[in-house]
Amino acid sequence: MVRALLAAFALALAIAATPVMADTGPDSLAGVLALLDRDHPDPQRVAHLRQVLATPPPSAEPTGQVQWLWQQGKAALGLGLTARSLDSLREAARLAPGALEPDQMPNLLVDIAIAESTAGHLKATATAWQAAIAAQDTLHKERGRLFAALSGAVHSLAFSGDTATAKTLLDRIHALLSDSRSWGKGAVYAANGEMWQALTDRAEGYYLLATGASADAATVFRRGLGHIDAVATTAAEDDPEQTRGPAAIRIKIMAGLAQALAQQGQLAEAETVALKTLAEQGAVSAGKPRRPPPPCSKSPTWLWPAASSTTPSA
Repeated sequence: MVRALLAAFALALAIAATPVMADTGPDSLAGVLALLDRDHPDPQRVAHLRQVLATPPPSAEPTGQVQWLWQQGKAALGLGLTARSLDSLREAARLAPGALEPDQMPNLLVDIAIAESTAGHLKATATAWQAAIAAQDTLHKERGRLFAALSGAVHSLAFSGDTATAKTLLDRIHALLSDSRSWGKGAVYAANGEMWQALTDRAEGYYLLATGASADAATVFRRGLGHIDAVATTAAEDDPEQTRGPAAIRIKIMAGLAQALAQQGQLAEAETVALKTLAEQGAVSAGKPRRPPPPCSKSPTWLWPAASSTTPSA
């Protein structure tokens, strides 16, 4: 769904904008679609996900049932089987009370939010993100895990029309970011701060975009790209289903930037960003997150991550 929306958006921009590059260059629509055609899913990854789906259910032991449904849902999402993914994840959540350790519940709810978002269910996405926040709050520990849930909740709430609740949660993520600088005498923020800053900027950017402040949104999205680009590209994706990590966050920020630029009438630059977003989405979906291009690339440098030795453990 994301790829289809981005393709339609990029195509509309390509038609509306004055061409600024060769029609078959790497940043043109034809060039990006050629890259997508080349980026077929990693056969090993696909085989792994299919093997997970083929795994028979365990015994009736509740914890095993929940874990099996959870893994089934993640594997189905990785293969693009969104409806099947949601069926499995929702059933896992239904059976989870008493069967799943409390500290695992926020992660299950995050995966449901991601699947709902993939399906285009804005209100259900917001509900799942808010449930993840509530579940994390009950643990009274590992507050850094709140950043992803708060960021996702602000995004989905703002675009579902509930800007008041989105603003409340946006204020909370800003307060959390400020507070995080003192955790562990600064050591925790030093390890995770760039990621948390990027998630905060994603939330603020989408709130501004939803409330009509597109110029301010573009500024915040660019800042967010700077933060996410500081996260090590080598640590980008340790989740086989490619639903988390810097590459996924970066795509959301870039998509927001493209929308903000388009709203301001900056169609040529919006086209470039939309096409890059489409290309990166295709690569991540195929299990092949892109490395930065060589310095001679015509692409604006802020579009691509710079190599870094920092490896946050958000």
